[in-house]
Amino acid sequence: MKKIKIIVIVLFMIIGSCNDSSFDPPIELYYTFSGVKLQNIDNAGEYPVIIENENVVILKEAYGIRVSLNYELLSDSNDNVVKNNFIKNFSFSNKLYATRCDDYPYPYERIIFKDTIINIKVFALNDFDNDFIANSDVTELFKIYDFRKYISIDEYIKKHSISLGYHYQAKENIESIIDLYLMKPPTFTGEHSFRVEVLLSDGKIFSAITPLINLEWKWK
Repeated sequence: MKKIKIIVIVLFMIIGSCNDSSFDPPIELYYTFSGVKLQNIDNAGEYPVIIENENVVILKEAYGIRVSLNYELLSDSNDNVVKNNFIKNFSFSNKLYATRCDDYPYPYERIIFKDTIINIKVFALNDFDNDFIANSDVTELFKIYDFRKYISIDEYIKKHSISLGYHYQAKENIESIIDLYLMKPPTFTGEHSFRVEVLLSDGKIFSAITPLINLEWKWK
């Protein structure tokens, strides 16, 4: 028991050998929203499949849209443009086994978004059913699978704020993916396409259109 106490004391002496002044504050990296990309999803199988081509037939009860949100790096804390800047991950275990101050890894990077996403809307570009004709807002018909349950797009945005949080490896561009699943199939089968609009906190709107897809009752 005495030996264990001595080992613990020695470890704490090692840990305390470098004071907090030896650590730099987190590097703040500023990103701005730069665009949105859309892909069709076939959710008929065990796992969702991304459809790369146009005019593919998908079971209308198994349709989804993959929304890729793109962010572009602006600058760091000192207003210097940052490119290809990689920072090592800092963890308690690294600190525990460090024996010299210069053995400590670099501090992590904190990602800050200059503009945030406050709304995402989906519009049907073709007649969907008798209630939703071409160019109707069909956002309410799509949901996101989040922690073992489906929630509305609005609820998802309020819950997650489309935030990527803290990262230990900086990149010039960041992509965040959200999968929207159609909960109510269209009455009108055949060719369909959807437009997704992303509204930012500064009032800007980015939009994209899905590749043309055929939504049918059954496989052709």
